[in-house]
Amino acid sequence: ILDSNLRKQIVELQQEINFEYLRFEGIFNDDLEVCKGDSLENIHYNWKLVDNIFDFILKNKFKPFITLSFMPELLASDRDKTIFYYQANFSPPKDINAWLDLIDAFIIHLINRYGIEEVQQWYFQVWTEFPVRGFHWAGTEAEYFNFYARTAEKIKAISQSLKVGPASETFFEENFLSEKFLEYAEQNDTAIDFYNINLYHNSVPIMEEDPDLSKFYKESTLENIKFKFKEKDYSIKISQKINNLLTKYYPKAELIATRWNVSWNAKELVHDTAFMADFIIDNALKLQEELDGLGYLNLSDLISEWPINELPFFGGRGLMNTEGIKKSGYYAYIMLSELGDKIIAQGDNYIITCKGDDIQILLYNYAYLNQSYRNGDYSIIDEYNRYHVFENKDSLKFKFKFSGLKGKYKLSHYHLNRDSGSAFDQWIKMGAPSDLNNHEIKYLKNKSFPDLMIDYLDLKGEYNLEAEVKRHGIEFYLLRKQFQI
Repeated sequence: ILDSNLRKQIVELQQEINFEYLRFEGIFNDDLEVCKGDSLENIHYNWKLVDNIFDFILKNKFKPFITLSFMPELLASDRDKTIFYYQANFSPPKDINAWLDLIDAFIIHLINRYGIEEVQQWYFQVWTEFPVRGFHWAGTEAEYFNFYARTAEKIKAISQSLKVGPASETFFEENFLSEKFLEYAEQNDTAIDFYNINLYHNSVPIMEEDPDLSKFYKESTLENIKFKFKEKDYSIKISQKINNLLTKYYPKAELIATRWNVSWNAKELVHDTAFMADFIIDNALKLQEELDGLGYLNLSDLISEWPINELPFFGGRGLMNTEGIKKSGYYAYIMLSELGDKIIAQGDNYIITCKGDDIQILLYNYAYLNQSYRNGDYSIIDEYNRYHVFENKDSLKFKFKFSGLKGKYKLSHYHLNRDSGSAFDQWIKMGAPSDLNNHEIKYLKNKSFPDLMIDYLDLKGEYNLEAEVKRHGIEFYLLRKQFQI
């Protein structure tokens, strides 16, 4: 978040879409210089860069969703346990009390700087992901369970109004830890205000040996993994499954999918395609009944976990690429943010809402990954040909009749498909240059916007709408009532 290029993208996204929370990891990473000193007996804290981050987040009207990670080297039990391209330490603390002192000082500093009324609206997630096969947590399950319980207890001792929740369930290799963790927490009367899950439709294949994490977070490693994908409604099924567990153990806890995407792969080529807009819209609408909060992985391709690829569109997980060009998924969120607060009708591939006298009609044609690609056949995709991996699907035809609409309306009609609103497809059309200069970046930024047509209607009581939507297409209609002089 200290990166100026990323900050520009954050500001632009928030001005256009207005997300509620910004989730981030690594607030205790050593490059933020929080823990100063030469031993556990001689520690003092430096909040200068931390304050810079929180000031920026709040200035842009986000509320922080804080992941309490990673382990400062001064506190780490094993200095060699590092992950990601930026080498974050993921070992447990060598002295839990030193960690708890850090948490105490950190949160009290936040409260003193921003006020308890503000901070009690934030989320404090204790670590990133549950311990599975050595990823993200170098200790045992039992060590993490105790680590969470002690940390949650410390946070609640500062103020009962603060929101605390555990690391995310990852569903790694079908190894769910949720029931074991929730049972432990209930038996130990441990606070859980919210529960996190990572929702990805792909999974890491079962590995016979534990991976070498010093080499795993390298771009070449991803290219050698043949991910397989789950069924189309996987996000809904998993959310329902965890909801049932929470009902049993912690019925008042919020359920939040903090990291959600079709894939966690930082080089998944479908991430750049027009498919993502339909994936986001379809799942977001259907997950309304299952989740209290839905995040997205990631805001930008400018992330430090993996080396940045030289291609403008390399399959990064962001809504914008490294040059700040908006992908089709970005516009899906703009359309979702324009929906009204009352649902008039909702069905397969459509939703109609209203807000006051205005009506919003969102139609889409969602085609999921085909069976071959779901089974890990990567021979049918490359950097320049990415649409052979989806289901064949005919265009969808819609017909609606609206009654009770009288007066003048402004109709804004947006088209998003492979020919309009997909920066990746525009990049292919221009010759797929591997290196973009400033003029080419500006061209793609302008060409990435969905087509827009404006019409003015004088309605006498009815409005009839017919539409045909191509595969991977979206048609979005905004009917705005016009006041008369």
